[in-house]
Amino acid sequence: MITPTGNVYNHLEQASAQVLQLLSEFIGVNTLYIAVNDKATNFVLSTFNRHQNLVQTGDTFPLLETYCGLVTRDEQRVVVIDSTATSLETSNLDVTRRLGDKSFIGVPIVLQDRTVCGTICALDSYGYQYSERDIALLKSMATFLGYVVDLEHLAFRDTLTDSFSRNFLRMYLSGDWKRRFETVALLFIDVDNFKEINDTYGHAAGDEVLCEVVKRLRACVRKSDIVCRFGGDEFVVIIPNYGQIETLEIIAADILSQFESSALTTAEGEVRASVSIGVSTFPQDGTDVDVLLQQADEAMYYVKQQHGKNNYQIYSSGHFVE
Repeated sequence: MITPTGNVYNHLEQASAQVLQLLSEFIGVNTLYIAVNDKATNFVLSTFNRHQNLVQTGDTFPLLETYCGLVTRDEQRVVVIDSTATSLETSNLDVTRRLGDKSFIGVPIVLQDRTVCGTICALDSYGYQYSERDIALLKSMATFLGYVVDLEHLAFRDTLTDSFSRNFLRMYLSGDWKRRFETVALLFIDVDNFKEINDTYGHAAGDEVLCEVVKRLRACVRKSDIVCRFGGDEFVVIIPNYGQIETLEIIAADILSQFESSALTTAEGEVRASVSIGVSTFPQDGTDVDVLLQQADEAMYYVKQQHGKNNYQIYSSGHFVE
């Protein structure tokens, strides 16, 4: 799934429910939950509530207004609070006023690069005592889930640019995607004259250009939109539920402006680059992913042939929209 934080946690989502079920058999606490964050927003990925529904799957709050925010401050920190109503760290939080006095424990989910991507937490009534065994179990499961996220990252991320990979694009647009989204746009983007950039500045600078391209593409779309490196100097941006065609025109124009307004900085100096963009849409142009990719690719090459690159073209029902 893609969370409101803009992260993808398909395998973590599947594993988290099983982890909580397992933990519930060994820890008698009322509530167990797993949350992920992007350093600003906390999203509850999975929950287990024994009696009272203290936390719900899908709950989304600013990270600093949650107990999880305390846990993410330090990759090695285990937070144990006997009374959230009297603790200096939690007594003034809205969540404490909403839930009342509770006991809390939280353990960070740490990735290989030492990033704290989430937390495993437990809540119960004031007075519940967490044992050393409880803490050890939570820490073990947090380590396991960190491995799950790292493996998913390797499977679905491009190692150079940290954008999503072609494999992820295939996975994302599979299964029930046609029921999940009313509309989907594919933006096929090619870096103009990339071979000349490599020849002039070197392959290391070319790699830096590709990384900067991803940053600029991300700046033009929503967190929930998907930026993929399709291969070489080609990228595909997936925009679900985009609304009107005019929205896509605005996004495409914004992308072009990102490259026209300033050069890309590399170790070899500033590099001027532009992109050509082709756009196809579901369901207007078809329902098959390969067909939609081909249409967007054709529209992109139409730009290069007819507009001299550095432009965008929308493919629509077998012809190009000028």
